[in-house]
Amino acid sequence: MSLKMNYHKGLEHLHVNCEKPRAYFIPYQSEATASGNNRAKSHNFISLCGDWDFKFYPSSESITEEGVLSCEEFGKIMVPRSWQSDLGKGYDTPNYLNVRYPFPVDPPHVPDNNPCGLYRREVFIHKDMLEKQIYINFEGVDSCFYLYINDRFAGYSQVSHMTSEIDITALLHEGVNTVKVLVFKWCDGTYLECQDKFRYSGIFREVFLLLRDKAHIVDVYNKIEVDEDLANARIRSEIFVNGKTKVFYKLIAPDGATVESGECEVDETCEIELAVTSPALWSDEDPALYSLYLVSGTEYICFPTGLKRLEVKNSAVYINGKAVKLKGVNRHDSHPVLGSATPMDHMLEDLYIMKRHNVNCIRTSHYPNDPRFLGLCDKLGIFVVDESDIETLADLSFPVLDPIKADLMRACIEDAA
Repeated sequence: MSLKMNYHKGLEHLHVNCEKPRAYFIPYQSEATASGNNRAKSHNFISLCGDWDFKFYPSSESITEEGVLSCEEFGKIMVPRSWQSDLGKGYDTPNYLNVRYPFPVDPPHVPDNNPCGLYRREVFIHKDMLEKQIYINFEGVDSCFYLYINDRFAGYSQVSHMTSEIDITALLHEGVNTVKVLVFKWCDGTYLECQDKFRYSGIFREVFLLLRDKAHIVDVYNKIEVDEDLANARIRSEIFVNGKTKVFYKLIAPDGATVESGECEVDETCEIELAVTSPALWSDEDPALYSLYLVSGTEYICFPTGLKRLEVKNSAVYINGKAVKLKGVNRHDSHPVLGSATPMDHMLEDLYIMKRHNVNCIRTSHYPNDPRFLGLCDKLGIFVVDESDIETLADLSFPVLDPIKADLMRACIEDAA
């Protein structure tokens, strides 16, 4: 293979040109649309889901950089979906494994015979959109991908079940723009994603553009404290911005009353503290949610926020001072037609079935789920054990690694344990 960049083969690069991981939120154009928490209603959100051009390569040995950029021999595939689920087209086959890898164990090396998929679609950019900062978000790609915008390299990322966000503003122009995504079935990170599941590949979660003000909120960390007597609570919100801007905030109680509001000047970061007396507490039986609004420039962001006191005493879990039995299930991202892709209505139906059967806890075996899934659990009253996207064989040895690479791989595994 003669790709100029082989980021998927080495431990030196997990992400190239990607933004730092952040809290999940979508900016809206008004408080009313933000309160609905339906990202399709946001003027800042442009979905890239639907039919994409697609070319499947049984082996990466047949790929060249020039071929990727000039390819015109495409079929079609729906995004999001796992390419193995598009039956009858020769796009590989599903493979279920538990404690074995799907290729010879030689970390961090991956086979040269590595299936790939090249995705392509066009997107129209209006002139006024170029006044914004434009990011492309991939919420799940297995196992790694190279992104090209108008045939120029834009970024690389490997982490199958987390969001990769890339600033593509400088690569766009007014009119029709071409997006290409080259996805590899395996990368060196596959050694850290040996989960008990069907091994699917491709763009299996949603892809979208996010339009942001030039100066905007980058990240928010909301920390909840509830006093032992449950009489008072506090929300400490740490806000990060990409410059200097003013942020207005407002906390709305579940009954619609305004608890507190104000504003702060933010120069890179600030922290606000909101006090709540006689709080309405969140539990699985009464999932009361406050709404924390943050407004910066033209952007309205809403964080549904549950106030609860969680303690572990004598090996028992206590929520708001009461012992709680977790009646839980393991859940995979899975769909009978789409593979690992799970549309919103499918996630909701999963949760409704669980609630009908008195399930109050979900373990996201064995990786983080779609970021909207956690919001649905907040709303319906379900505890979540959210696993990280790291699982590997405990007896994995490193006979072929040099000492530095071996230490890096061991450190990743020890962190996961």
